[in-house]
Amino acid sequence: MSRPLLRIISRTFVIAWLAFVACSAAMAAPPLKAIFPRFESNVTPASQPDGKVVYAGYAYHANWNGYDFAVVRLNADGTPDAAFGAGGMVQVPIWGDYEFGRAIVIQPDGKIVIGGIASDPATGWMCGHPAFCTFYSALARLNVDGTVDFSFNGSGKIVFLSGDVTPGTEEDQGYIRSLVLQADGKVAVLYDVPSLMARINADGTLDESLTGMRNREVDFVTVIEYYNMDLDHYFLASDPSEAASLDNTPGGAWRRTGFGFHSYAASKDGGLQGLPVCRLHGTRSAELSTHFFTADPNECDDLADHSGGAWQLESRDAFRVAAPDMRTGACPAGQRPVYRLLAVRSDWSHRFTTNPRERDRMLIQEGYVPEGFGPDQVAMCAAP
Repeated sequence: MSRPLLRIISRTFVIAWLAFVACSAAMAAPPLKAIFPRFESNVTPASQPDGKVVYAGYAYHANWNGYDFAVVRLNADGTPDAAFGAGGMVQVPIWGDYEFGRAIVIQPDGKIVIGGIASDPATGWMCGHPAFCTFYSALARLNVDGTVDFSFNGSGKIVFLSGDVTPGTEEDQGYIRSLVLQADGKVAVLYDVPSLMARINADGTLDESLTGMRNREVDFVTVIEYYNMDLDHYFLASDPSEAASLDNTPGGAWRRTGFGFHSYAASKDGGLQGLPVCRLHGTRSAELSTHFFTADPNECDDLADHSGGAWQLESRDAFRVAAPDMRTGACPAGQRPVYRLLAVRSDWSHRFTTNPRERDRMLIQEGYVPEGFGPDQVAMCAAP
């Protein structure tokens, strides 16, 4: 046998052997869905210099009631990277409603930026598609170990609308298609609508120097309503970590109702807007075991100081709203009335809603009693 022919045979054998080894390694690593059953992704993964692979997508809550942005990192051999998040996966709730991670980019320092869309929980149920509720563009940044990078826009994330759009329409808002890391550290946000584009500064703020685009950051906090069927009680959560905890309660004891409203966020200069809402908890010893919210400081003080311990103050600034006219119940222009309803029973259950139909249903079918100002009994006013 000639040497050239021997070389060809040897080279062919080596290539076949390497292909066999690669195939065997791939077969040895379990499929992504088998490792992370709640994780979904149709995004092209990104590779790190060390051979690790990073996937962007979304992951269902433990009670399968909505989903968050999610990032998965695998070692070069396809096994989960135990040094990243919880066993290789990190969930990044924006509002924790229906959120789809659709793009990813890795910075030179190893930090991970994920981008996608997030539905607004305050726009009602059926937020699985932009035709049914308002979706916003969102980005979040993670440190190398998967923890949230709070140096990014002060919260680890930014939520915004891109272009001159009408919220809630798929065609106008578009989907984030890709993220491109620029040499200056900024991240270009590209959409599947060619006329749309946004750019995020290295610190996570919107790049307002991008001309021709009407990009604007969301400036409200979403207050999310939950319901516990066993207790027959409602609850309002405005803190993302508290909402995430409720979303992942064992057995799904607390579930989102599909309702909520907007409250005022602190301004960029640190100033506060609106009136603080007081949050109290009725103690089990008083057979209450429910939460109560009021924007009236006198009502807050009276319950906190003169209830004989039946009501315990949890926060004087749970979230922020505006006050209605005490005579007419009218809210300032552009703001939504929040109705307060009371279940007259031993445990004094309250519900707060901006939905007139839901208010009427509770009054007529559930026997609740309205509490508030004016003929419509408005308790407070939600932000636009």
